[in-house]
Amino acid sequence: MPCILRVAVSVGLLAFGLSAQGAQFVVRTPPALAPLYLFDAKAADLDGDGDLDLCGPSIQLFVPRHVLLRNDGAERFTDVSANLPPASQSSQTMLPFDMDLDGDLDLFVSPGRLWRNQGNLTFVDASANLPAGVATSLGVEAVDFDGDGDLDLAMVGLPLFGYSRILVNQGNGVFAVSPGTVPTPGFGLTTADFDQDGDADIAVAGTSVLKLLRNDGSWVFTDVTPQWMPGVAPFQCTGVTAADFDGDGVPDLWTSAASGSQLWRFASGAFAVASSLPSCVQGHSFVVADVDEDDDLDLVSSNLLGPAVQLAVNDGTGNFALAPSRLSIANVGSSRLTGGDFDGDGDVDFVVADSAGPSRLVLNRHRDLVPGQPVVGQTWNVQMASEPGYATLHHTARLAIAVAALPSPATIPGVGDLWLDLSLGYVFFENVVFAGSGQCTFPFVVPPSPSLVGLPLYLQGLLEQYRAPTRLTAHFRVVVQ
Repeated sequence: MPCILRVAVSVGLLAFGLSAQGAQFVVRTPPALAPLYLFDAKAADLDGDGDLDLCGPSIQLFVPRHVLLRNDGAERFTDVSANLPPASQSSQTMLPFDMDLDGDLDLFVSPGRLWRNQGNLTFVDASANLPAGVATSLGVEAVDFDGDGDLDLAMVGLPLFGYSRILVNQGNGVFAVSPGTVPTPGFGLTTADFDQDGDADIAVAGTSVLKLLRNDGSWVFTDVTPQWMPGVAPFQCTGVTAADFDGDGVPDLWTSAASGSQLWRFASGAFAVASSLPSCVQGHSFVVADVDEDDDLDLVSSNLLGPAVQLAVNDGTGNFALAPSRLSIANVGSSRLTGGDFDGDGDVDFVVADSAGPSRLVLNRHRDLVPGQPVVGQTWNVQMASEPGYATLHHTARLAIAVAALPSPATIPGVGDLWLDLSLGYVFFENVVFAGSGQCTFPFVVPPSPSLVGLPLYLQGLLEQYRAPTRLTAHFRVVVQ
């Protein structure tokens, strides 16, 4: 190991100190996201490099356009929107999916466009593969409805300017209108095999009623709302999603409405209310994910009234409680959310796409490393968090500082991706994450030596959480100033 690194860190003071209690999530605004007023955002690995890129419609500087952001890691994104085909108008949504089974993700762009992925984040217009007349759609999903191995498209819109259709993939990314049922108009839709017969059914968040369509095969979708929700009065449904919220292996249904949000369990051929969500969880956009890694699905919702983005935590049986100490984000517009692991540390983060203000990256500090900035002659604080806002037991945090990173990560099963090149020299420290704070700080004194200026250092942490297995954090590169 180079002597300069040994001197720089070995004379530093390492303190096992408490940090103030913080929220589980923290808002950060990468420069590429700051100017974007996004109508919507979708996360997907569009360039095949293992991390999540972003795409969506924007109204930056009041000029509608389509945005493509490449994830460069360490909370950095690069705007590569020039790689998208020209478009005469903006859209409501962009859906990444592999339309032609070539192993990369293409884009359905509402209204009525297909963009084929040519690799290296370069797309060409393949809209000729769509049938004529495909118009604006408020909700669209890619699902293999007929079990032939390719992805079909189900979409819904509102009357007059919407388009509700099912498009059948012919196997090569060419689509035709399904000869079967046309979905009812609506704000959005979700798909799942509710009746466990091996094919995907549809739930539509309609303008005046929730509609349930059973897939009977041969492109026949039967309206079974009266049978699957017997005795339930029609209600306006602004949001709907399907997931196994109670852990029984069968998809449940979450509905959001002005009258309140509810969780419905499908059993004995019908849905029944399993629990009511907190009254303010009535958002039109949401992320369903295990945000605290306790093996159940939580809800992050974007609400039109009250705090704009909130977390409702699942107790494992489908009962939810708001957790404002972990997450509560004010907003200026009608936000839409997309979730995913954007910083590569294995937990779920999300992006707030806001058409009335700058879009933001909201990082889950469940396994967070904040590298800070080393400056000669000053104290360098490196922060780590495991369960900020809800930790109840002390546990160990370990930090490694190396002089080089690997060109690609070494995956350690059950632990995560190791990015540091430990063969070229590193130093290693331990600290304690105290209950009640869920975080700790590693302070180092950087010697006042001009020869250290410009030295690159690479950092990654390891957290021994009692709620989950030991896991690696994201990695970072810093340069001494």
